[in-house]
Amino acid sequence: MEHVYLFTGFPGFISNQLIMELLRRDDALNKIYLLVLPEQKIKAEAEIKSIENELDGAKVVFEMVIGDITKENLDIPFELIS
Repeated sequence: MEHVYLFTGFPGFISNQLIMELLRRDDALNKIYLLVLPEQKIKAEAEIKSIENELDGAKVVFEMVIGDITKENLDIPFELIS
């Protein structure tokens, strides 16, 4: 069985640390969704690359979703929700 996770607050320190710990502990981890504020997109892309470089060959898919937890429907475009 594959595990899928969703993190908010990426690329913040706490979410980064939690992701790194999951990568160390969860062999069934398959995909991680990352809710990222629009103004954090470039920083998040760089952080994803940094994490991928540390994976040592493990296959984990990172999918960045631009949104905001303070907005209705996370301010995610309708096309992504439906």
